[in-house]
Amino acid sequence: MVASPSHADDGFESKIEPLYPAGNVTVVCKNGPPDTWRTWLVSSHILSIVSPKFAALFRFMVREDHQGLISPSSCLSLNGEDPLLLGLLFEVLHFRQPQKDVQMNLKKIAQLAVLCDKYSCCSALRPWSSHWLGHAPAPETPEEYGYALLASHLYENEQYLATVSAHAVRNLRLESVSAWSDDEILRYLPQAVYNDLKMKMTAAMDRLRCDVDYVVDFHQRFENVYLLGGLMCLICGRTHPDSARECHACRNQDLYAKICTPAYRIGEYLIALKAAALWPPSEVSRTCSVMEFAARVGSVKSSLKHRCGAGKLCPLELGVELLNVKVQRTVASIMGCVLNDPS
Repeated sequence: MVASPSHADDGFESKIEPLYPAGNVTVVCKNGPPDTWRTWLVSSHILSIVSPKFAALFRFMVREDHQGLISPSSCLSLNGEDPLLLGLLFEVLHFRQPQKDVQMNLKKIAQLAVLCDKYSCCSALRPWSSHWLGHAPAPETPEEYGYALLASHLYENEQYLATVSAHAVRNLRLESVSAWSDDEILRYLPQAVYNDLKMKMTAAMDRLRCDVDYVVDFHQRFENVYLLGGLMCLICGRTHPDSARECHACRNQDLYAKICTPAYRIGEYLIALKAAALWPPSEVSRTCSVMEFAARVGSVKSSLKHRCGAGKLCPLELGVELLNVKVQRTVASIMGCVLNDPS
């Protein structure tokens, strides 16, 4: 990493940016197109205080120097870094307002967090990180949720981590989270955070499946029987008006009143769930998010065509209302991740 004082390469020379009046070491970053290369005059004392990694680099420079001193002619080469992000890091650490026009979206914030973590100075940028995360657009894609989780974890922003992870549990599908391992930035997300998030998503889906099953048990507990409109032919299953005397298709005159029984209500409930793409729940949980599941539950009532003598007091109607209430409670009870204490 230590290089000679020269900043020119193939005829291109980056202008030195003095970040501190008493700067005593030059840092060069040549990565990407030559017009993006940057050179800074920094204070080794400031960087050593906030970063053990920089302190170790400067101690190495002192040992390499014949006079055992660091001077502005000493040059530290960090060519493997992003010049824009490294410049932003140096500006903040030297108490300067960032000069370059950097769009601090969630991806940039996460990239800077990884850089800070590499040089062990995340705590020094924590106040800035709260500002950036607070003003960044809310995550929408699975990757943006991952970037927000990574940044809030590395910067130890517990409040933002809890909030964004709770939203992630509600809005992401399990299959989308599994794809994070292919992202060059999200591979830095600690496995403990990743596992904690997946565990909370799985637990939420398990509770939703229990909510669906609970309503089936609810119907079984109500043995009340009510009249449904019409007469039914037991041969073909057709329903006829109350005034019908026979099923003309079957020539069957033995028509029976349709009744609303527990078994009938359970059948209607399962038909409504299937119409709302909620059955079987074990398959649905793999292909939708918690909020998508809740939205489908909200559409179950509108798909019901059930009418019986009990009216709105029919256990089928009450069961669907109960399902909505239980699902909303499950959604509201979702908690986010906690720093250093995955559970």
